[in-house]
Amino acid sequence: MNNLGILKKLIEQLETDLSTNNKLIIALIIFVLLNFILTGINIYFQFKLKNKDKEINHHNLRESKRIEHQEKLYILLESLTYFDGKASEKNKFQKTITEINKFLTQKRLYLNKDIIKISQEFTDYNTQILVDYRKKNYEKEILILEKYNTKFNDSKS
Repeated sequence: MNNLGILKKLIEQLETDLSTNNKLIIALIIFVLLNFILTGINIYFQFKLKNKDKEINHHNLRESKRIEHQEKLYILLESLTYFDGKASEKNKFQKTITEINKFLTQKRLYLNKDIIKISQEFTDYNTQILVDYRKKNYEKEILILEKYNTKFNDSKS
């Protein structure tokens, strides 16, 4: 009987060990699954952050090109204000107007509609000056360029 009691105790001990092992295995499986889920969430958010970073870089590139082109356009427009009506400079003046119009059509993608409208207004005004220099009005030129400055500083894209 002694052996039978020991055998019963061994069987009971083995059952408790198995149930403890099962609990440990279940806990380990839950831990591994939780780890996989968290890794998946981490990968998803890394992907989202990478796409957001690309979007920000793209926006910054477009914005820097927009500013660069608008600065160049402003310099060209401002150079028209120095025309003093001399016949020797008319050809250069006409070339600058043509260059501005060409620039407006080529860089339309980066330029704001209001900026294009103001620039065309200024080139139309300067075309009239080319025909009749007496129509030159410095106040109007300053007003148009100030309008350009305002739109440039207010525009976001």
